[in-house]
Amino acid sequence: MRRCISVLIVLFVMSGCGFVGNTKCSPSSTGIETEREWYSFKDSVEQADLIVEVEIVENSIINGYMCKTKHTATVLENFGGESEQEITFLQEGGNGALVNGNEIFQPGDRYILMLKETVGESAAQFWILGDELSTYKVDGHSLIRKYRYEELQSIEIDHMTDLIEDENMQIVDREKLIEKVKETRE
Repeated sequence: MRRCISVLIVLFVMSGCGFVGNTKCSPSSTGIETEREWYSFKDSVEQADLIVEVEIVENSIINGYMCKTKHTATVLENFGGESEQEITFLQEGGNGALVNGNEIFQPGDRYILMLKETVGESAAQFWILGDELSTYKVDGHSLIRKYRYEELQSIEIDHMTDLIEDENMQIVDREKLIEKVKETRE
């Protein structure tokens, strides 16, 4: 039974986003659903090697056994860690194969991200810690999160809660989040 399940998992992965012999990242109508290790806000801030606000400059698909998108971004503001003015980082998914329904960042998009340095040979310098768990889309003075953190409830923007389509989403004040990041990193 275990062997059968293992074979099915391997076949699923191979058919969803390619394999070494077939390095095409294929669009999927259902997307790819994965489980994440849940990081609290405090853990995310403490474990991140770099916390920055970036503007996406360009992106490209990285093919392999799992689809990834490599982003080149300009660092607009640094809240922790060291980086150059332009960095590269990986996001899961690409070419229509979305992971957990997360849209692929596009040139001109702005985000505050908690990043980890890649180890060994990699197509990019960093990867997003917990992917959507450490991603804050910049929308003026507010930040949009896919998942709600109770730890950030005190900095939610109350008058914007009616705009949230999904009850799990959260809109927080940008400046107050930056204050919390700096307090946590001290």
